[in-house]
Amino acid sequence: MSGILLGQDITVPAGEVCVTWSAPAGRALPVGPRAWRALCRVAAQALQGFHASARADAAVWFWDRPWRARRGSGDALVTMFLGSSVPIGKESLDAVGRPLGDAETGWHGNGVHPRPGDAQPLMGIIGGRMHMLWQRDTEGPYLVVLRRESEDLTRARLRLEDVSEADFLPRIGHAVGVPEVLPAHATREKRRLELAFALKMVHRIVAADGRKEPRENDFVLQQFPDALIREHGLHDPAALDAAAAKAEQLLAAMLGHHEKLALLNTFYAACAADGRVEVAEMKLLKHGAESLGLRHDEVVSYLSRIW
Repeated sequence: MSGILLGQDITVPAGEVCVTWSAPAGRALPVGPRAWRALCRVAAQALQGFHASARADAAVWFWDRPWRARRGSGDALVTMFLGSSVPIGKESLDAVGRPLGDAETGWHGNGVHPRPGDAQPLMGIIGGRMHMLWQRDTEGPYLVVLRRESEDLTRARLRLEDVSEADFLPRIGHAVGVPEVLPAHATREKRRLELAFALKMVHRIVAADGRKEPRENDFVLQQFPDALIREHGLHDPAALDAAAAKAEQLLAAMLGHHEKLALLNTFYAACAADGRVEVAEMKLLKHGAESLGLRHDEVVSYLSRIW
């Protein structure tokens, strides 16, 4: 017997845009079968900081695909994503990052990004209580964990019957996490306006220097696939203009601080898509940030940390 009692299934917040932080795998994970416990400690710190500030539910996922550390380092990164279905404000962002800045395991803030589809749920703070987030398949409950042998990272499935309470951090509950389903109509309209605003801004940015290079065309196609644009009814120029104008008026109030920073990522990536960042492009980025309600000091602080 495992000695672990799974409570009733719990709803896990479905925020798609997440606060992220990363660490070199060689520093963040010890070698051995319990390497994932180190991730649990860091996730618990972040969740406690978030809940103390926002008083809202949140969950952390991990991702181990080959992102690379910035500024030329060759270390593979482990990345964790914290998401909530409530807007994440600046104070909550700071509350998540503050304890991680004191860690000696190499964790650093990595900005705000959409959560990858293959990220794995790790922990959540639901109703004020911390839980390990189990999944369920035809064979029963399981937990996806990371293991490191030498420099190699692998994912493994732990079955409920193969572990005990002693394998986990103390005072943490266990439950099967069920993803939250948000109202489709509200989510779709918000996404449509966000997409229209981003697409118009990116088009203006890449055209700001009077030329549009192949790398910039490729960037636009990668960020805004034709199928996605058509799905939201934005392939017609008039519809796109109308949605973008509406977004200019409404989007600042609809988005959380973290979602605004995610758009800022896209705008700056558009500026740098051709390998140069022009003054005219940065002026447009500044205009886009102001439309979202971001202050100049917030823009400078975020870009200097992430880029």
